[in-house]
Amino acid sequence: MTDRIMQRHSKLLHLAAVQIVLIMMTFTPSIAATDASPTADTKNVIDTKTTTTPADVKSAKEPSVTKVLTNTVRLGEDLKIEVNNLDELMKKSPKISLYLDGRVVKGISPEADITNNTLYFTIKRNDDSKDALNRLTGSPKPPWVRSVEVSVGPESGPLPSNQKVKLVIIAEWRLYSWLIGMFLFGIILLVVAPKTEMLRTNDKGSPYSLALTQMAFWFFIVLLAYSFITLVTGEWDTFPESILVLLGIASGTMLGARVIDDNKLNALKTTKNNLENQMAALRAQVPLPVAQIGILLHQHDNTIADINRFKTLRSDGFLNDILNDVNGVSLHRFQIVVWTLVFGVIFWEKTYQDLAMPVFSATQLALIGISSGTYLGFKLPEQH
Repeated sequence: MTDRIMQRHSKLLHLAAVQIVLIMMTFTPSIAATDASPTADTKNVIDTKTTTTPADVKSAKEPSVTKVLTNTVRLGEDLKIEVNNLDELMKKSPKISLYLDGRVVKGISPEADITNNTLYFTIKRNDDSKDALNRLTGSPKPPWVRSVEVSVGPESGPLPSNQKVKLVIIAEWRLYSWLIGMFLFGIILLVVAPKTEMLRTNDKGSPYSLALTQMAFWFFIVLLAYSFITLVTGEWDTFPESILVLLGIASGTMLGARVIDDNKLNALKTTKNNLENQMAALRAQVPLPVAQIGILLHQHDNTIADINRFKTLRSDGFLNDILNDVNGVSLHRFQIVVWTLVFGVIFWEKTYQDLAMPVFSATQLALIGISSGTYLGFKLPEQH
């Protein structure tokens, strides 16, 4: 009995030992693997997952300027810009603005191609955009191409961008063509005017007319400015109303001076005819009034001399002709010459800076008109 009990206990001990060995064999690889991985490395893996993955996902969704698809652009042409996640940008800000060199260009709305993540801006000047664009294109100097930073974004600020585009201010072949054309026009004017009656009071060789000279001056200055603006901007409708008024004043002054000169000549011819009629009536009287006829004949001869002098006046040189009357240099002529030159310089300087003809105020136009009116007023009694 005792032996059976001992055998049973021995079997139980063997079975327990086998179970313990099996349990140890099962859990030993897991423990070994845990011991082989340092605690610090496990922490690093966890930290990496929690810090980098959200940032990467966030940056992938943030809109950004990817690329400028246009290499060169000039006023009036389209600028194509590729924007990453354009749909997200338009959800945040439906009104997207163009930024050039960090300045917002207002008044230019883009066309959006969300499928290709592309924005199309037409670089055109208007009342809102001209200030920003004039900073880039005004007062053009060589080289005629500028590298400009490009970005887009809401009016509150642009998206970060390192993209650039070459802004062509003036195409060189256009510039040289314009310079050659204006040079030839100026040479023709300077050559033709002295040899013809273009700027003279009467026929070739007669004195130069101040009114015609002023009209030619404004014609040349406005033509120069208009062609230059069109050359740079491609715009055709660039005439402000004040310039039309200015040209009207110059034309009116010329017409007024011509009417005054014609009236003077016609008055002399009328006087001549009246004297001839009076002398014919006196010659029919009996007895013949010799003394009266002699007086009228003397007046008639003087009138004919005035008519001939009026028709045969010769130039005394350009400056002398436009500044002098019979008494020498006259203040009213000097005044109109000075004001014309001053406003001409201002006109061209503003045109070059702003790429637009200046808008003269009512006061400035009144000053020009007063100078012209004074000249015409003094011309009425002016003797040749």
